Amino acid sequence: MRPSRQPLNKQRGFSLPLAIFIITVLAVIGAVMVTLSQSGQQSTALEIQSIRAFYAAESGAQIGLHNIFPIAGGSIGAAGCTALSINQPFSTIGLQGCNAAVNCTPQTVSGDTYYIINSTGTCQMGGVHSTARRSIEVMAKE
Repeated sequence: MRPSRQPLNKQRGFSLPLAIFIITVLAVIGAVMVTLSQSGQQSTALEIQSIRAFYAAESGAQIGLHNIFPIAGGSIGAAGCTALSINQPFSTIGLQGCNAAVNCTPQTVSGDTYYIINSTGTCQMGGVHSTARRSIEVMAKE
């Protein structure tokens, strides 16, 4: 009698588990890359909003200075500075959706009058519920 032979094709391989493992690892790596990319884009957008808020605050300070010291000369005086309260929305390209809140406080030191202008720029982020806010303080002497 002949000994029975095992068929040659009956191999127990690990190709399918290996393929599933590789696909799983690649899927995880892809998901991590997408998450990192999204967080990087959001970080960049927030930084741009922060810069826009800074420029809105700077523009508000310039508007405040213009109101205290008109181009025609002179100044509005301490009473006019105290009454100065501006909430300026911007519609210019680059500052759309931003506004500046400006106020002024007079201060007298050794007979000299100084005007302290506080300007806070605020920009809303489109699509994301966050606000960028920057403040600037400017001191001008009469």
